Amino acid sequence: MTTEKSFSLNTWLTIGLFFIVCFAVYHQSLWYPFVRWDDGLLIYDNPAIRAITPQTLWKIFTSYDPELYIPLTFFSYQLNYLIGGTSPTIYNLTNLLFHTANALLVCWFFRLLGFRTLIAMFCGLLFAVHPLNTEAVVWASARKDVLSIFFGLLSLNLYLRFSAEGLRKWYVLSLFCFVLGLFSKVIIAVLPAILCLILWQKRSLTKQKLFQLLPFFGLSILFIIIALLGKQDVISSATTSQTLLMATKSTVFYLQKFAFPTQLSVLYPYTDTIALRNPEFIFSAVSVLIVVALGVYALWKRWQVGTALGIFFVALLPTFSNFSKGGDFYFASDRYAYLALVGLLWLLALGLQQLATQEKIHKIIMSACVCILCVCVYLSHSQAKVWSDTESLFRHAVGLYPNSHIAHSNIGNMYSRAGDFEAAIASYNEALHIRNHHRTRSNLANVYRKQRLYAQAEAEYNRVLQETPNAKEALFGMGVLAAEQGKTDTAISLYARALEQDPTYVEVHINFGALYMQTGDIEAAIEQFDQALAIIPYSPEAHYNRAAALRTLKRTKEAIVAYENAVSAELRFVAARINLALLYHERGRTEEAIEQFEAVLQYDPNNARALSALQQLGIRN
Repeated sequence: MTTEKSFSLNTWLTIGLFFIVCFAVYHQSLWYPFVRWDDGLLIYDNPAIRAITPQTLWKIFTSYDPELYIPLTFFSYQLNYLIGGTSPTIYNLTNLLFHTANALLVCWFFRLLGFRTLIAMFCGLLFAVHPLNTEAVVWASARKDVLSIFFGLLSLNLYLRFSAEGLRKWYVLSLFCFVLGLFSKVIIAVLPAILCLILWQKRSLTKQKLFQLLPFFGLSILFIIIALLGKQDVISSATTSQTLLMATKSTVFYLQKFAFPTQLSVLYPYTDTIALRNPEFIFSAVSVLIVVALGVYALWKRWQVGTALGIFFVALLPTFSNFSKGGDFYFASDRYAYLALVGLLWLLALGLQQLATQEKIHKIIMSACVCILCVCVYLSHSQAKVWSDTESLFRHAVGLYPNSHIAHSNIGNMYSRAGDFEAAIASYNEALHIRNHHRTRSNLANVYRKQRLYAQAEAEYNRVLQETPNAKEALFGMGVLAAEQGKTDTAISLYARALEQDPTYVEVHINFGALYMQTGDIEAAIEQFDQALAIIPYSPEAHYNRAAALRTLKRTKEAIVAYENAVSAELRFVAARINLALLYHERGRTEEAIEQFEAVLQYDPNNARALSALQQLGIRN
């Protein structure tokens, strides 16, 4: 009884320690805003997460993201939205909680392997605070990684417990967790191979154990096929030789960053020649061959060393399909090492276990471990600040990789949204100097259009369409340009061409509707806004424009509902609140009108229309 109480107390103390450490390192990220790097696509602009209904559940379980099959990840976002709407804090907190749980599972994993408690705790804590894992923790869109590996590690540990105790409940739970992990992200499809390596190391890989693993392998194959269907364009965009060479560079990179985790970035572009004649790839290939040879040799002579290296390589295998994206090559991504780190930690644990037997250096080893953890805490805390906002994220990337046209282009987008058009033009030109990308040039043309430099804008749009005739962004931009110049027929034609390329292009539907309103065809305008809302039901702009159209037709009740939907979708939508307040007042709903005017002043304290209205209503002097 005393032993059980002691064990329980120690367990809770360990859990408490892990949570204290993780929150100490990453607590500031809880209040970081979303970044404009997939967060909109997956979260705040994603209508599928804004409700839990049969329709949204069907949507997340029958579609990609657009290239990954991650329905359980989307379901976790749905739960987050149910709790906190689009406030980023709840999403960031969930990531941090799952990461902390993953670190505890790593600790438990090493205890199941028979390592000493302090060594297991050190490995778990190092996993918790290693800078390579920072991206997975503080980036809301990395939920798929922390969630899938949570279920993957839980499945792994439960299977090891089943293997040791023989109780069928552990096997069933392990298989169930594996399924949940696959529904979160297919990256854990390598788990059966990892289990085989561990059983081989334990010299217990019998025919019976292989038979028990057949359902795991079957599920892996099924989900790999599903994943490949969503990644056909990505996989086909790189040759076999390019993939193999980039795999060697990627592997060496992760080994280096495990030991020296500095100069980490959201982007790792590669713009040089990808060929074996490149000395960089010769070094990488030779290094990987040496490590693989050592691993194969160790599998027969020092089984645990070989198994640890095997886990590292096997865990990286799914990431080797992601080097080519949109015509660019990227040799790494920090979060891709999330599971692979377990293999490297095993190697470290083996070394510590060996050194721990030598009493003379025991204190030195303990001190070194504490120092390593402290250094990683500092580096991870600093790396987390890089994700404090979109500007910080991409400025950091440009500082480390000036040849990243995507980073320059995103900085240009930031300047464009802020109205600093000269700075936006400079950033876009820098990006185009690196790579002539049609989206970047279309964005440059948009800035010229916003400045009413129509000749320059048209020249840039035409250049895009000469090189990429079906570029939907340029077709849309040209349509807006024509509409602003009063060329209605031309604008309609260009909008139609843009929709031929992408019928789900919401912005085109909204502008199409606005154009119809200008021509007086209000019913046609409403039809376009309805099509936009069928694609994104929570688009504030579509609701707002639809409300304006309904108001023109004197359909006041429907207009009020549309304005209410616009405000619900975007709480800071001042124009929608003012128009809603005016309609409330017209219909004698004075208290509700006052509430809307007061809400406007919360977001825009000096708004003249709201102040004037409240004065007329006798609320303010």
